Amino acid sequence: MDNLTQRCLPLDPLTGLNNRKQLTHTFNNLSKSHEDQDKIRLYLIYVNHFKQINDTYGHLQGDNA
Repeated sequence: MDNLTQRCLPLDPLTGLNNRKQLTHTFNNLSKSHEDQDKIRLYLIYVNHFKQINDTYGHLQGDNA
């Protein structure tokens, strides 16, 4: 799969989760469709030092994590 095709895909091929581009697109659509008094909550999970997991346990275990 070429680089352009990969960037256009809405899902991360490894996790099957929405990628950053899809997240931005969905959030923009949600904010346009809700009135000012409605609240939108966005929760992000950030795994700090994830590279250390890959370096210590290997990429396969990092993928599992």
